[in-house]
Amino acid sequence: MKNTTCSILFTAAAGLLIANCNKAGEQRGIRAIELITQAQFVAAANGQIYDRKDTVVLGYLDDIVILKEPYTDVKYNKNALHGNTLVASDDPKTIDAKERKYDYSIWKKDAKQGIRYSDKVFPEIIDIDAVYRKKLFIDATFYNVAHDRLIETKTEGDNGSFLEKYACVSKPDASYCDTTWYRFSTTYADIPYSLSSIADSLKGSRLIEVRYVYNAIPRGISEKVDLPRREMSFKINKVVMPIDNYLKALLKRFETDSKKLIAQ
Repeated sequence: MKNTTCSILFTAAAGLLIANCNKAGEQRGIRAIELITQAQFVAAANGQIYDRKDTVVLGYLDDIVILKEPYTDVKYNKNALHGNTLVASDDPKTIDAKERKYDYSIWKKDAKQGIRYSDKVFPEIIDIDAVYRKKLFIDATFYNVAHDRLIETKTEGDNGSFLEKYACVSKPDASYCDTTWYRFSTTYADIPYSLSSIADSLKGSRLIEVRYVYNAIPRGISEKVDLPRREMSFKINKVVMPIDNYLKALLKRFETDSKKLIAQ
């Protein structure tokens, strides 16, 4: 991964309005994209690989932006208590139930502030740049081929989409990977979010996936432990964010809350 993005740890994406016909059996929703980030981390003690995946969805509804972030709500039992202190862990003996839930952050397009809604806290005013600029990788340099050589190009399908493979020929530092894959698509022109506006402009297509591959390094950890092959990737997919009753209520609430809580 290139140096300006290697330090970024997870979490992000963007979309446009979709108003599906309200026919029987069809669900109205918001056109959006999910940003999927995946990485493999290595334990320095033994070289063991740990996989991490994160997915967030961001959609636009007219001039309203909605960020949907998943989290796991865990209900612990008395076995999780050490004295009077609850100690969180993955030990099933300490857990009564787990439930997948979502936090929603809503703001108006180009606004500096928005409101975050969560079951865990009251509505919270958020600074869009401070909270989400890093989370959505706005400043990341995903496309950087200054030290790379193009070694392969593959056409995908018949819509002009393609995949490019680059090999690194000179590494300024250890953050640079050995092989990089860039996937471009011509079917994302209606999506405002971009992994790299520079790449989009150069290729005349939207960059929708970046995959960084790091080769294995024998005794690469403190000259004692083998550093295994590992990957890191960032990908956007078109999706539909359902407008369920909960989201409808949040959007209605945002109309009121934004007038009371956010400086106009």
